[in-house]
Amino acid sequence: MINEGLLGIWTLNRLGFKADIKIGEMVEHENEKYIIIHLFDIKLYTDFKSGAPYVKVRAILQNVNIKPQVSKYEINETIKDKYNVVKVNQGEEKILGVGGYYITNLNNIEQFCYKISGIKSFGYESTDLVVHYYVEEIHPWNWIEVQKVVKQDRLSKFTVIS
Repeated sequence: MINEGLLGIWTLNRLGFKADIKIGEMVEHENEKYIIIHLFDIKLYTDFKSGAPYVKVRAILQNVNIKPQVSKYEINETIKDKYNVVKVNQGEEKILGVGGYYITNLNNIEQFCYKISGIKSFGYESTDLVVHYYVEEIHPWNWIEVQKVVKQDRLSKFTVIS
């Protein structure tokens, strides 16, 4: 998991034909519950022992125990990132660009999750490559929606004893 708190980027592993994953599904980890709010990067493998499909999915999960703050801030349409060219080993390929998902903190209080959707421009400042990216913000679910999923999850585990 990348970044703890309200949001996190996780890799979920599932084995078998009935191992579905969907938006809104609850996941439990170390006695904490999370909701899958965004899926990306599906990798399909075959399990060597059973021959069954094995899927690795990267996803954005939201902690159901942390109430999201209503932000008065919005992520800009673009962000700027610097890469020190000297630190890239000679002959090494460093891939920069579209499709990456990131979580960042604002004032150490609020978290933002965003996806790089394109490159606006790039250039150099001394030995740094400076890239201006277009980004799309991934919003956490509102508290009411989170509580609906928590309630549905509890009811699905409820059994009547007669």
